[in-house]
Amino acid sequence: MNNTHYYADIIFYHKILRAYVLIELKTVKLMPKAVGQLNMYLNYYAAEINVEHDNPPIGIILCTDQNSVAAEYALGGLSNNIFASRYV
Repeated sequence: MNNTHYYADIIFYHKILRAYVLIELKTVKLMPKAVGQLNMYLNYYAAEINVEHDNPPIGIILCTDQNSVAAEYALGGLSNNIFASRYV
């Protein structure tokens, strides 16, 4: 049995949207592995945490640099709502 645990950096529940908002903070530029990590968290929340009246969870990645082409390809085709933004 694997005892590995994974945790999102910040988790909120937005009452009006009725959805969990998971935020990942990255001190580097946007990397595809960060998108995959957050996608895993969103799938877990959708399957294990959401109750019947909840909407699908939303993911946000805040990173130090965002290459728009890399972000487009890394985020494209995912069924989960994941957004990436640069912070200073």
